[in-house]
Formats: sequence, C-alpha cells, structure tokens
Amino acid sequence: MQNPDRKIKLMPDYQCWCLWDMIDPKNVNPDTLQISEPLREWLHAWEAAFDKTLDLADPTRIGFEDEQEYNAFYEMGWELFDSLQSELPAIEWWYRDRRYADLLNTKPSNV
Repeated sequence: MQNPDRKIKLMPDYQCWCLWDMIDPKNVNPDTLQISEPLREWLHAWEAAFDKTLDLADPTRIGFEDEQEYNAFYEMGWELFDSLQSELPAIEWWYRDRRYADLLNTKPSNV
C-alpha cells in the first residue's frame, strides 16, 4: 500500500541527486533511503551520467552526444523507476522523462 504522505520524483538535474520529495520540496539523497546497495550505486551512476552532459568550463556545450544516447539514458530511468517501486512500494513514485511533457507514474506504452 502506498503512503500518500511520501511522494518522490525521479528526475535528473545538474549537480543534484536524482530524487525529489514532492510533499516537502527538496532534493533527496538516495543514501538516506532503505534501498539495496546496487540500486543506490546505480542511481549515483545515473546522476553522474547526466552531469557529464554539461561542460562546466563551457556551459553552452550541453546535452547528450546523440539521440540514441538521450533515449538510452531515459530508458535507464524507467528501469530505475521500476526498481525503486519494487524496493520501496509504500512510496508513490513519479518519473520526469524529458521525452514527454508530463510527469509520469507509469511508462507510456509507446516507449
């Protein structure tokens, strides 16, 4: 059963953790959640992969190398989303897949 008092969004952002509390708007460190070590490491690796798309020395150089890399990144997000739901089913999970306009809590069938 989901806890309506706990809603977390999976959303990458530069130099931030990829999890965001939707009730008390703040960035959530994955290390504070009761999740497996492999999932924790995977979340941090996903965050690092997103950070690599921004060149801090030249912020005009931003983005993924190509559309395939962009799509693969957001597909990996769905795998993370599924793992988070599986390990913490009491939390209401959402995902910001930037290929879509809306915040999602289920994967669109056309992906």
